[in-house]
Amino acid sequence: MLGPSPGEEDLLSCALVLGRTDEGHLEIQAKASECGVSHVFALSGMHLGVLAFLCRILFGKRWIGRVLSLVSVYIFVFLAGPRPSLVRSAILFSLFFIPSIWRTFVCLVLQMIMFPHSFSQLGCIYSYIAIVAMIFLRPYVASFLENTGLRILKLPSMTVCILVLTAPLQMYYDGFWSCSALVLSPVMGGLACAYMFLGLMVLLFGRSSVLIWTQKKIFYIMNAILDYFSMWPKCNWIHYSILIGSLVALILYYMLSRRFIRNKLTVSNTIDLKSIPNVNSKS
Repeated sequence: MLGPSPGEEDLLSCALVLGRTDEGHLEIQAKASECGVSHVFALSGMHLGVLAFLCRILFGKRWIGRVLSLVSVYIFVFLAGPRPSLVRSAILFSLFFIPSIWRTFVCLVLQMIMFPHSFSQLGCIYSYIAIVAMIFLRPYVASFLENTGLRILKLPSMTVCILVLTAPLQMYYDGFWSCSALVLSPVMGGLACAYMFLGLMVLLFGRSSVLIWTQKKIFYIMNAILDYFSMWPKCNWIHYSILIGSLVALILYYMLSRRFIRNKLTVSNTIDLKSIPNVNSKS
């Protein structure tokens, strides 16, 4: 899979597909961490989701597709090694039949039993904060966007919700948070998924020239994007307060406008009812 003289793009592909990080921290991973999107290159639920999605495409959405997607997830976790992030994501995939809140609680308990040391890692804390944001905060933001006709912003809204809860933790440890993650996270997430898919194709079908060329182009695009956004200024508590204030203002505006429209409709219906002639009184 690596070839005779592997470059950084081959090492990244090997890290995403097989979980091998023999060469340590790659330069592109350091750039992603500086831009606040290190999670796109960390083995997690996103990468297991790519495997499950491919199985659903190949075998359909019936029970056979669901079973094979779970099997592929377990095989990937076995090959990459029992890392806490992968085991946690595999448990979440396996418990698809119970509500999200209980699924997260069961996963938390199992991880405390199997990997108690993992809770001292910052990545683990970030992961659970992100899960909480997706379960409790994102539905309200998604409903707001749906009712205001801004459906196109649903994808970046997940990034905003996660950033609202994780930014204070990043500022506590690093002294800053990266506002570029608002733009970068969905873009880099899609590119990383495509890169992982190509790595799987290389692993299954060999190092064909087309696959290697496409993989190198995607790596070059990701590297160029990270180089550009790494020059963006870092944010502090003032910028975070502006972000929170803007979200609160939008939600309050939405709630007040709905209440105004509801009251206006009530008054209009009352006037219409009064204008209807009373048939009994005329008779």
